[in-house]
Amino acid sequence: MIHPIKEYNRRFATHTIEWIGFAMIVTPCLLIPYMLWYSSASKYL
Repeated sequence: MIHPIKEYNRRFATHTIEWIGFAMIVTPCLLIPYMLWYSSASKYL
């Protein structure tokens, strides 16, 4: 099925704002535990 460019952009275009918001929410959740693990692991290596 061929979609007009306007409909394609509305339905399938990348959602840059949503991905930036997702990255801002996920980054602290991943970075803080990693930093805690890395600081404790570096004591024993």
